Amino acid sequence: MTRGDYGTINAIRRAMGILEQLAATRRGLSVTELATAAQLNKATVFRILASLLREGYVEQDSQSERYRLTAKIASLAFAFIDTMGFEEMCHPYFEELARESGELVQLAVVQDVDMIFVAKAEGNQRVKVVPLLGRRVTLHASAAGKVWLASLPEDAAIQVLLRHGMPRLTDRTLTTIDASRAEWAQVRRQGYAATVREYWDDVNSVGAPVRSGANRSVVAAVTVAGPSSRFGPDAMRALVPRLMAVADAIGRVWPAWTEPSPAADGREPAPRTG
Repeated sequence: MTRGDYGTINAIRRAMGILEQLAATRRGLSVTELATAAQLNKATVFRILASLLREGYVEQDSQSERYRLTAKIASLAFAFIDTMGFEEMCHPYFEELARESGELVQLAVVQDVDMIFVAKAEGNQRVKVVPLLGRRVTLHASAAGKVWLASLPEDAAIQVLLRHGMPRLTDRTLTTIDASRAEWAQVRRQGYAATVREYWDDVNSVGAPVRSGANRSVVAAVTVAGPSSRFGPDAMRALVPRLMAVADAIGRVWPAWTEPSPAADGREPAPRTG
């Protein structure tokens, strides 16, 4: 690899870091705030923003001079989700589960050290939970995140959690590693995870793992979320058998191309059949 190749890779990495920082805020960020968050000098940040502005991925507010993402980024994300076929794969299972529970059903897929919501079905209740399609999962305060973290070796789960951070979102959010470790042990024992007003003050959720591949690793999680006034602990526990059955069914039809490559030498694995 040449010096120019390394420079290109670093430029892409920095631009992606800027995009990730902007994706984490609604009000936008100034050049100074972005430079601090991304640990870059302001001249570098300004050059990156200028390129992203030209390509239409960011815009600058004329009043505050803050930068924020445009809908072009969202269109890329949703186009990707559509081509992956998750909605089509999950539709028959999710529609039935949403109809039975009356609540929001979602699929969160593991992507490296993140999870992303990629499919949903909404129940028929008048008061509903807002879907998070296309959003990154807040691992420490979500049923999906707890399911995945509990499936990892504990040291690896802790490293992922430290990378993401554990901000307090409600007065019930777990914000320490020790508390999370204790909960992971419970998730492993019972086979599912539940949250009670941890992400939003008025929302509860329950999640089950989607396992696939020869080693039955957790590749995703199916979650059901509803208002805490209606979807309490008893309702969540009653739904667990159906939720786990749906997660198991999706695991059986999980597309092989979404799983991590088993090849240790970097070569393309042979295509799977059957």
